[in-house]
Amino acid sequence: MLILPPGHYKDVILSPQAPRRGFERWLVAFVAVVLAAGAVGLGISFTSHAPKSHDGCISVSAATPIGGSELDRCGAEARDLCAASEQTAQTWQVLQATLVRECRKAGLPTR
Repeated sequence: MLILPPGHYKDVILSPQAPRRGFERWLVAFVAVVLAAGAVGLGISFTSHAPKSHDGCISVSAATPIGGSELDRCGAEARDLCAASEQTAQTWQVLQATLVRECRKAGLPTR
């Protein structure tokens, strides 16, 4: 057991703190920046969303041999695209399967 002298807490509390050195300042700044970046990243990830197929609108994202494809269509354009899904995507089976699946989610008829 350690017995502290009387008034020790006053010496500790009232003593002036040593100024921070350069490394300590950089470390505190780095931690603050990392925490801020994490907070911004979480905020963006929770508030942004990708469009989904629903009620006559389709949203298709698929990888094709020439790059990624994203299609967002609603109404008559979506119905026409779903009706021609076999002809539109006959060369890329991945795109065709994805297009048919999203058309069904939106309640649109396919061939």
